[in-house]
Amino acid sequence: SILSLFFIAWRLSYLAGPSVNIWSAAKAISLSVLVLYILPSRLSEFVKPLYLAERCAVPASRALAAVVCERLSDLFIMALAVTAAVTYLANDNLRSILPYWLSVATAVVVFCASFILRPRLFEKLIALLPWSRVKPPLSQLLQQAGEVLTLRSILPTLFLGALGWSMSFFMTFCLLALAGSKP
Repeated sequence: SILSLFFIAWRLSYLAGPSVNIWSAAKAISLSVLVLYILPSRLSEFVKPLYLAERCAVPASRALAAVVCERLSDLFIMALAVTAAVTYLANDNLRSILPYWLSVATAVVVFCASFILRPRLFEKLIALLPWSRVKPPLSQLLQQAGEVLTLRSILPTLFLGALGWSMSFFMTFCLLALAGSKP
């Protein structure tokens, strides 16, 4: 829906920096969704940083870091949404997956917290990699991700992501109700 796209674009523009306005972020997201139908898996996610780097003069590593932070926040939001849905439905078969989704949400929180509080740990992990050609781009991505993912950016990122997902769920609910289905 338009509202969902607006909130998700607002989040991407917030994460990518002041040179990216909401309209440019919405274009990057729309283009990524279009390419999703062409490329396998989620390779279309790489379209966003490429578009932002080309059109908005954002460093590619910063744009990629913004997309990584976007995906992490989406993973956390979806893990919480599934946990809430499973808890609400209260089916014994569904309750059996509850610990898995809670562990996914916990893993994302631990990863983000350790990234914010202990960035040197990730630098040491990159230094241990055997591929010398990969180390400089990963170090640059780590530096940009450190600028994007801060304590001040986590709550707005999660809030805007939750709004975007909520609008998407609401529109799905409305369309199912209009079709005569009982959601």
